[in-house]
Amino acid sequence: MYEILLKNNFDAKLELWDGHKHINIAIPEYKVNIEVDGKYHERKNQALIDLKRTYHSFKKGYVTLRIPNQLVQKDTIFETASYIMKFLKESETKLNEGLK
Repeated sequence: MYEILLKNNFDAKLELWDGHKHINIAIPEYKVNIEVDGKYHERKNQALIDLKRTYHSFKKGYVTLRIPNQLVQKDTIFETASYIMKFLKESETKLNEGLK
């Protein structure tokens, strides 16, 4: 996913520290964090930790996209990346509208 975003001119950062946690893939320009979640994240305790982390990022003005690990496999990664890039482009539009 990271490489696909870079190849499409998104300034993605891998494992960026935000002062609270490492973000799997961060795109600071768009205020978007991407977390790829495996089965471990389905556990109740981990799900609550993830929610707290999402809240922490939200307080800083970031949106967190939680992507199930199944969507970054060979047969789905390009479609997943396509939707993430659409999300980023729409986010850019919304951010620019907010600056007016």
